[in-house]
Amino acid sequence: MSKGQPRKGSARREDKREKLRYDSVNLLYYEDFDETGEGTLSGLGSTINISAGGILVRTTIPLRLHSKVSVDMFTHFQRKIRAICEVEHVTKTGDASYANGMRFLAISRGDVEYLETRFPAAKFGETEAKTSQEK
Repeated sequence: MSKGQPRKGSARREDKREKLRYDSVNLLYYEDFDETGEGTLSGLGSTINISAGGILVRTTIPLRLHSKVSVDMFTHFQRKIRAICEVEHVTKTGDASYANGMRFLAISRGDVEYLETRFPAAKFGETEAKTSQEK
């Protein structure tokens, strides 16, 4: 993750976005869970951007809308960020991939603190996600 300049979302979704986004490309591993909590799909992807509300993730297959996804994001500084997210929107991109917008549901306090050092204007401490004391 590099310290980037914050930006607002694209004009297409500007009205729904209140939080600043940072362009950030990071490898991630995801696992999609069904209603019973069973893992149904897993794979690799990469982040497109990140905000206090969630992440936009590029994958080769579309994730299920409204599904719960466990995400392990690997930073350039060899730090793993773990979060539970909900898929809020999926868009096919022009390069045979999909952009999956995910809202943070749960993230550790230690990971929130780390993200705040990398992206200070994003105000991760104000995220609506549940945080745990886990570092």
